[in-house]
Amino acid sequence: MSTPYFTPLITPDVTLAHDPLRLVSHDFDDIYFSADSGLDETELVFIQGNRLAERMGAHKSVRPFVIAETGFGTGLNFLAVLRAWRKLRDDEGSNAPRLHFI
Repeated sequence: MSTPYFTPLITPDVTLAHDPLRLVSHDFDDIYFSADSGLDETELVFIQGNRLAERMGAHKSVRPFVIAETGFGTGLNFLAVLRAWRKLRDDEGSNAPRLHFI
């Protein structure tokens, strides 16, 4: 029998807690995002921390603007970026370059 070329992913031990609603990791005794506001945390840490709105607005190349995120999590970072990108496209019209989110 041969050795597999990859290691299968292990399902995380998480539960959906209520009051406030959040994902809780039992393996790490941690929450996946701010218990107060996941979107505020994404805006501060991911969008502002990486200066994405500024960098997307300054990107004038015909080549796509590319963001590679190492962990998808709940997808909140992607949704916040998509919202910012759509606002940029609305402000600049159809000439805004494409967004590639990996």
